[in-house]
Amino acid sequence: MSKARRLADLGNQVDDGAITGSNMIVNGAMTVAQRGVTNTYSASDTFVVDRFFARGTSTDQLVITVTQEDDGPAGFNKSLKVNTDTAETDLASNEQFKMEHRMEGNTISHLGWGTSNAKTVTLSFWFKSSTTGTTAVSFHNQDNNRSFVSTFTVSSANTWEYKTIIVAGPTDGTWATETSIGIRIRWGSFGTEFHTTSTDQWINTQDMSVSGAIDWSDTANKYFQITGVCLNVGDSAIDFPHQSYGDELARCQRYCQRHPSLDQADGGAYSILGGAGWAGSTTAGIEPMSLPTTMRIEPTGTFSGNWRFIRTNTATAITSGPTINDTYSNVSAILMNATVGSTALTAGEGLAITQNNDADAHLILDSEL
Repeated sequence: MSKARRLADLGNQVDDGAITGSNMIVNGAMTVAQRGVTNTYSASDTFVVDRFFARGTSTDQLVITVTQEDDGPAGFNKSLKVNTDTAETDLASNEQFKMEHRMEGNTISHLGWGTSNAKTVTLSFWFKSSTTGTTAVSFHNQDNNRSFVSTFTVSSANTWEYKTIIVAGPTDGTWATETSIGIRIRWGSFGTEFHTTSTDQWINTQDMSVSGAIDWSDTANKYFQITGVCLNVGDSAIDFPHQSYGDELARCQRYCQRHPSLDQADGGAYSILGGAGWAGSTTAGIEPMSLPTTMRIEPTGTFSGNWRFIRTNTATAITSGPTINDTYSNVSAILMNATVGSTALTAGEGLAITQNNDADAHLILDSEL
């Protein structure tokens, strides 16, 4: 596309309150994966690549693996792959197998959805599948009572294909504009309960697909991959606006933070967690940690692995904790508590929490939508 054509397209996309030329999707190039590069589906949302999760709902056989892949079309080094390991041999009417991206209300408030000034948006993405055929992508509000289903075709198996979907802004329905879910975007396979014949228009349902769409859950090793996901204001797609890894990581850390970071190597198996703390008693330690990015809401914390208190010239294994003290934690800082199994500490002494000969010990802070 010529420079003049690109500028003309951008000019068409300028609208009152719009963020011109920007991508409202966080981590659309699939570069950030704080939780690791592979995960197998369990009962909860399965994240690998930040801000995109996979899930099977009401399924009784399905096992899927979600991975960050070093594979993409020209200009993209990473993608998200969803692979069926154990098939759901008969996808019942109420069953679904999906990948979802949730957008915060603050991100989409300028679209004016639910009002007479609702703005049109364009979704674009690169897609690869082991199977050809028709499939769909759908948009939903937080309450799942407004949906927009649009179909697209996979023409060639195992080949990256570029897709664009134009979505006219809905003038009715309730659309969150603050810290809750503003828009849900879904790809996947869905039982007949979620099929519609009313495509490319807003409907008062939770429909997500159409009859005859590809079912990736019915056979082992069926897969789909996606990258370059972009949502911009206007009725034509913009060139994907690549960001530096650091900028994209900061956007992701509003919703998830891993400490120490996944690629932390300098500390070996003894990397520090947080900052300087103190002993509240002979058995209890307290440690604050300022967060690199303000999170969406006060996060929950999941600690994995073995930890210790490092103190003056010695170290003591933590036997209970660490845990997050909810009373003193907020969106920009947390307070951690932990105890040792003996009276090894001295009340008032300085200490810090580090990995205890466990390079994979880490904390996940979660404020996902």
